[in-house]
Amino acid sequence: MNRLLQFVAVFAVGFVLAGGAVLAAGAVGTSGDQPLSSESDADTDYWSAPDTSLESAQPSGNINVETSVDNATVVVHAPPSFRGLGSRGFVAPTSDISVSREVGPLITALTTAEQTVQIYSGDGRSGPGLASALSNADGFVTTAPESLSAEDRTAVTDFVDSGGHAVIGADPGSAGSISGLTSAMDTAVEPGFLYNMDTNDINYLNVFVEPSARADTNLTAGVDRAVFRGTTSVEPSSGMPGMTTVGDTERSITGQTGQFGVAAMTDNAVILGDSGFMSPEFATRADNNVLIGNLGEFLVADANEPAPQTNVSVNETAVIDAAQAYYEALDAGNVDAAEAAVHSNGEVTVPETFSDAVKNASIELRSPTVTETREGQAFVEGEQVTDPVDGELTTIPVRIELQREDGEWAVWARTIQRG
Repeated sequence: MNRLLQFVAVFAVGFVLAGGAVLAAGAVGTSGDQPLSSESDADTDYWSAPDTSLESAQPSGNINVETSVDNATVVVHAPPSFRGLGSRGFVAPTSDISVSREVGPLITALTTAEQTVQIYSGDGRSGPGLASALSNADGFVTTAPESLSAEDRTAVTDFVDSGGHAVIGADPGSAGSISGLTSAMDTAVEPGFLYNMDTNDINYLNVFVEPSARADTNLTAGVDRAVFRGTTSVEPSSGMPGMTTVGDTERSITGQTGQFGVAAMTDNAVILGDSGFMSPEFATRADNNVLIGNLGEFLVADANEPAPQTNVSVNETAVIDAAQAYYEALDAGNVDAAEAAVHSNGEVTVPETFSDAVKNASIELRSPTVTETREGQAFVEGEQVTDPVDGELTTIPVRIELQREDGEWAVWARTIQRG
């Protein structure tokens, strides 16, 4: 089949994905608990794509959640329209209900590690809402964030802000509807899906992904290469994504090629462009099993530890001065001074040289205010004002995280505040 037919086929599949349907790689049958074979069982030409350079990810091992945490609680969102559940609120025990196959391996790994999994259907009937469900939870998982009500989305953001851990699996059909939820977590989920005609696992929708250069070492530890199916792109508002596609991947809507982010990670949330990699068919492809185990450990991490003390007394003048020092270095184009103002392990990176656009513009932090403090940690909010020589002045609200290093405050992360 020529490249034109393959291209048309990709967009035919894209039409299905844009409608929110779940499209499995390989043949869809009743024996879904078995790993994919090394060859596609589908009959359609576009699915097998015979003239591409196919790779086959080798099956991996078991999924293990290794943690010293004792009996943490993870709430799994399984709406009835997706999962066949008939009542709102918790349904237990997990083994007695029909749970999303997309997270079945993760649930099994958590319960094997003696953690508690509770199911929240959220179908709008009488019963406790998600805020109540999360009040005693340590972790939260959803693979259908678009089906969450506005009230439930607020409950998720409040849960994350208060220290709970959330894993949110998106898909190409949900990008627009969940923008409010993901932007609250400083992440953008882009519309359209990603595919790779040359380097893939059996089928061009099954793209290989790998940890980025600055990925969270705990979440991607042991992961060399994973397989995502029909993924959408995910980009953090600042810093680098946690995982990126491999090779020249293409985006369906724009035709743009390159490497795309497919996972964004914050201290308390992970947003993924795909959740199908956790399904029984894909859970043991490449290093997917390791990634799923790491997600399980992330969900229950710190569950038995006391919540961090907030509103700790700090020298707010010193905090603001440290933030201003960073901006003054940017304004002066002083690489050394900017690096000195940044925490050595922080998420902010300073380029070796500043671009002409930066050199020819003034930049400053106006009206900085310390909004939150913890032990060894402080947050400053203000306005980042950029005034280029040949351009219009722009004002953007920013949130700057600072942490202590060698007795001094240093910039750890800088986040654009979205309205």
